Amino acid sequence: VSRTATKGLLMHLGCDVTTAGSSEECLRVVSPEHQVVFMDVCTGLDGYELAVRIQEKFMKRHDRPLIVALTG
Repeated sequence: VSRTATKGLLMHLGCDVTTAGSSEECLRVVSPEHQVVFMDVCTGLDGYELAVRIQEKFMKRHDRPLIVALTG
């Protein structure tokens, strides 16, 4: 429910939104085009490990998306 509500709000604000159902899927789809990653509780890696892996994926610091943790 929170993913749907957050996606709807962001789309209403004019954002392009990509969703992922797991940490592994997030790592596959996140790219330099993504400016912000909103993370909720996900299956697979814990939030800290996922954030580290996202940062490691991008060599240049300015290519890394801002990571924001969400919780219900």
